[in-house]
Amino acid sequence: MAGGAVIDEPNNKYVAVNGRSGPRIEQFLPAHQDTWVAAIEQVVVAINARL
Repeated sequence: MAGGAVIDEPNNKYVAVNGRSGPRIEQFLPAHQDTWVAAIEQVVVAINARL
């Protein structure tokens, strides 16, 4: 999914693209936790290398 808008309502946060909602973030992040951690670490290393 590319683009879209984050809907930030009290107790109801989700991503909407073209008026359609995507999966709630907590539904797919835990299954890919290690991948997200590795990706964030790579970004931090890349940013530090530029400083």
